[in-house]
Amino acid sequence: PAFAAALLDRYRMPRPRLALGEALLAHASATMDISDGLVGDLRKLCLAAGAGARIEASAVPLSAASRAWLALRPDSLEAVLTGGDDYEILATVPPGNADAFVAAAGAAECPVSVIGEITAGDDPVPVVQGPDGAPMHFTRLSYAHE
Repeated sequence: PAFAAALLDRYRMPRPRLALGEALLAHASATMDISDGLVGDLRKLCLAAGAGARIEASAVPLSAASRAWLALRPDSLEAVLTGGDDYEILATVPPGNADAFVAAAGAAECPVSVIGEITAGDDPVPVVQGPDGAPMHFTRLSYAHE
């Protein structure tokens, strides 16, 4: 019940990470919100950049409630990675800016996580490595506004 309440609270009262703004302006090459799901929104970013991406599912930061849910229902990882209403920030930071970005985010008391990399190529669908290292395949990439 406590984890369900925490997830419902986060859904009803998003907490945008506004404190990260200056660090993003100083160090990121691209940024966007994740509101329709990580994988689908990353695809949108890749489409705009004419690039691809690779992310590691195990590197995606999750709340304690989400981790508890996945411990009970490991088959829900797709929903966690492609569902909407995350209200987090997705950013690309050139490797030469990464340390300074992480330091600036820490100074703003807004921790960040490296979950993957932008790759060369024209396939905008991100390659997501599952916890076992194998590529994951999704029935949908994000929430669809219909």
